[in-house]
Amino acid sequence: MARVALLALVVVAAPITTAQEAPTAAERWQDYRVAAFGTTTLVLIPVFATYDHVLNEPPEWSRSAEGFGMRVLSYGGRLVIDASVVHGSAALLGLDVRGPALPEGTRLRRASYAALGALTARLPSGQRIPSVPLLLGATSGAMVQSAWEPGGLDWGEVAVSTAIAVGLTVAGDFVVGFLK
Repeated sequence: MARVALLALVVVAAPITTAQEAPTAAERWQDYRVAAFGTTTLVLIPVFATYDHVLNEPPEWSRSAEGFGMRVLSYGGRLVIDASVVHGSAALLGLDVRGPALPEGTRLRRASYAALGALTARLPSGQRIPSVPLLLGATSGAMVQSAWEPGGLDWGEVAVSTAIAVGLTVAGDFVVGFLK
C-alpha cells in the first residue's frame, strides 16, 4: 500500500497551468507529452521502481535485474495510461483540465483555489464541473498496473490507489498554489 501512495506523488510535482482560454490542439498535445513523458515522469518512474525493489513488492518479481525491469514497466505503463486517458477524454469531451488562474490575495486563498481546481475541469463556457478525466485517468492507470502485476486485477487495490492519487493531486495543487 505504501507504494501506491508513493506513485501518487507524481502529481505533486506537476505545475499548475493558469491558462483560461480553451486549449488549442497543439497545447493539448504538449500538455499530454509533458504529463506522459516529461522530465518529472521519467525521473520518478525509476524512483518508484527502486522503492518497490527495496521492499520486494510484489515478491514474485524478486530483487533481480529482471524484477526491477518489471517494476519500471509497471510504473511506466501506469503513468502513460493515466496521462493518455486524462488528456484523451478531456479532448473528446471538450474539457480543459488545466488548473484555473489563481486569484490575487492570500497564499491560503490561492492554495485553496488551486486545490479545488484539481477536482474540476472547465467547459468551453468557462463553467467548472467535476473532473471526469481525472477520475477516469487515475482509475485506468491503477487498473492497468494492478492487472499487470502477479495475482491480476485487484479491485480493492484499484479503488484505494485511485482515491490516493486523486487526494494527492488535490494536496499537490494546494501546496503549489500556496507557494506561487
